[in-house]
Formats: sequence, C-alpha cells, structure tokens
Amino acid sequence: MPPGAGGRASPILFVRMLNWHLLYTKPNAEAQVTAALQARQIEVFYPTVRVDKPRPGRRATRPYFPCYVFAYVNLAELGLSRLQYVRGLRRVVFFGDKPAILYADEIEKIRRDIQKPMVVDGSGGILQHGDPVELLEEPFSEFDAIFDERLSPEGRVRVLLRYLERRANGQRAKVRYTPVVLEADLVRKKIVPRPAAEQPKA
Repeated sequence: MPPGAGGRASPILFVRMLNWHLLYTKPNAEAQVTAALQARQIEVFYPTVRVDKPRPGRRATRPYFPCYVFAYVNLAELGLSRLQYVRGLRRVVFFGDKPAILYADEIEKIRRDIQKPMVVDGSGGILQHGDPVELLEEPFSEFDAIFDERLSPEGRVRVLLRYLERRANGQRAKVRYTPVVLEADLVRKKIVPRPAAEQPKA
C-alpha cells in the first residue's frame, strides 16, 4: 500500500543531516527568535542591512527579509516541534510537504549581497535597479517611475519617470524616461503581487 493510502496521512520525512531551514517569524520578532535559538546553541543567520538615514527613534539596521530568519539544524535529530515552539516564531516554512532547505552557496550569496551598499525607501523597503516605485513629492506623484541608482551615502537617489511621447500623424505614442534626483525617503517601492502559484507555503 502506498504511503498515505487508506485515509492515513503520510509522515513527514526529514533528511538526517544539518541543513539551512527557513523560519517565518511574527512581525518585528526576527531578533527575538534569533536570540532564543542561539541560546539553544542553534546556528542562526538573521540578515540585516544598514539604513543610511534612520528616522529619529528608528533602528540603524533593518531586516533584509522581514519576518524570516535561517536556522542550521538537523530536523530529524532536533524534532520539528522543538523548533516550532519558540517565542516569536510562527512556523517552519514548507515547500509542498517538506521543510524548505537552502543550500550553503545560497546562504553565502545572501551574505555577500548584504555587504553591498543598500538603498532603503521611505517605508523601509530595499530598492534595487529597475524596481517600480511611487514618488511621494509633487509634482512627480502622478508619474509611473522606476528606481535607477543610489547617488550618495547621504540618501540621494535617481529615479526614471515614465511618460508617453505623443507623435503626429496618428503614430503610436512612444514610452520615454526622464531622470529625477531626490531623497530616498521620498521614494516608496511599489508592491507587485506575485501569482498565488509562486507563493511559498509558510
């Protein structure tokens, strides 16, 4: 009889080795979960990036992946329940019916990425070249725009405003971009929802 036949749920099988697993935390609980797991002698990777110009009372760093941290554990040995019942942790992330696993080279790539200069928008989102953005200052707020690049450590950035150049003789309008320089906190990253099929099961 195949596993799970006869109305019985298939058991969750774990690879008996150390792996990097993805953990989903409550909002603003990444540091709390990290500290709790480290107190249990579990290696944790909590990637953060520096904020160029933190607002008064705000932290000088922010999570690179809000609500996510990585734990290097042997789930077969530790047990899923012992990992899940940590204050501030919502759950271990699964892909399908198996706990999500990241390879060491993927973790190293993230470590390298967070060493690069980052630009953080007015809402705390990390901006990268080509990201669609909203501008929070008139008269630019009505334009569609994309983020181009960081210009200075003080927070000056360049965005490209998108507009249609109307043409004579009934020809189709052509998309044009014009650069604008302003402060990063006057830029906000647009959230583009991903199709449901692309969302990992958390």
